[in-house]
Amino acid sequence: MQSRLYKRGKTWHASIYHEGKEHRFSTKKLKKFQAQEVLDKRIKEMEARRPGEGEVTLRDLARSYINRCERKQLRSTYMARIHVKHLLEFFTRPV
Repeated sequence: MQSRLYKRGKTWHASIYHEGKEHRFSTKKLKKFQAQEVLDKRIKEMEARRPGEGEVTLRDLARSYINRCERKQLRSTYMARIHVKHLLEFFTRPV
């Protein structure tokens, strides 16, 4: 995981590259050593996060889609259920 501190005005900001994405934030600190402590704490939090935590699954999307079809009383709700069933069977089968 790459990280860096940089100054914008009088305040230190940080940038962390994690899982292919850059995350930037203000440390809200005026001294570099305090900003480094904030950065180190944020890195530990990001490393402790379990992979996949907070991500949406296909099952969640499918449930949301069917609920939307029912709420709007769409005529295609029946077909939507069939298509979703096939998608779930295909993408959730064991490897």
